[in-house]
Amino acid sequence: RFRNVTGVQTCALPISSLRAQAAAAQAGDLAAAAEDGVVAVRRDGLDPDALRLLATAVRDRLGSGIVAIVGVGAEGTKAGLAVAVTRDLVDRGASAAAIAQGAAKALGGGTAKNPELVVGGGPRVDGVDEALDLVRAAAAAAAAG
Repeated sequence: RFRNVTGVQTCALPISSLRAQAAAAQAGDLAAAAEDGVVAVRRDGLDPDALRLLATAVRDRLGSGIVAIVGVGAEGTKAGLAVAVTRDLVDRGASAAAIAQGAAKALGGGTAKNPELVVGGGPRVDGVDEALDLVRAAAAAAAAG
């Protein structure tokens, strides 16, 4: 819906709905590119909520696996990461919190302790590539069992 406010049209679509649609659009391609059940990618310009949405959308398309997304936020002053693990791997002992731990430290921050999904980050934007390498290795090890 659109409405005219003092000569300017504004869109009444919720931003969260648009973010969810964008995540869903990317999810299929990212899931299809999984290697041994792992998707680990860098996506800059996303806030923590968008990282979470994208990670869960990809996880839901995988069937079984681990998704890790790392990037620099839109302002360029904070780095973020999201790790999502499918239920079957959690049942076998995989934990999103454990997978994300080293990467979060590389970003100068931390995450929650949820085994299925964590979102975190920190101020070290120069640590994004290191964090991606760390989380990719941890995800591959967890997926292998």
